[in-house]
Amino acid sequence: MSYSRKKLNLTGQRFGKLTVLGTAENIGKRTAWWCLCDCGRETVIKTSCLRSGHTTSCGCLTKRADSGRSPLGLTYVDGTCVEMLAAKTVRRG
Repeated sequence: MSYSRKKLNLTGQRFGKLTVLGTAENIGKRTAWWCLCDCGRETVIKTSCLRSGHTTSCGCLTKRADSGRSPLGLTYVDGTCVEMLAAKTVRRG
C-alpha cells in the first residue's frame, strides 16, 4: 500500500518578514520557496526553515543586529569587548 502526501502550498503565506511568492527549485531533495522580504529583497528558503521559524527574513535582520560589531566580528560596548568578558580574557594594550 502506498500513501501519497498532498503537496504543501505556502504561496501567499507570511513567515516573519517573508512573504512566499511561489515554489523555487529544490535545495537537494527539499522543497524550496521563492520569498519576498519586507526590505524588498527576494530569497529562496527551504520549507523546514520557514515552518520552524528558523528563517524569518532575507538576512537583513541579522545584518542590522550585527551593526555594533567591529570588522573582526567582536562586539564593543563603551569600549569593552563583550566576547572577551564572556571568555574572561584580558587584552593588555
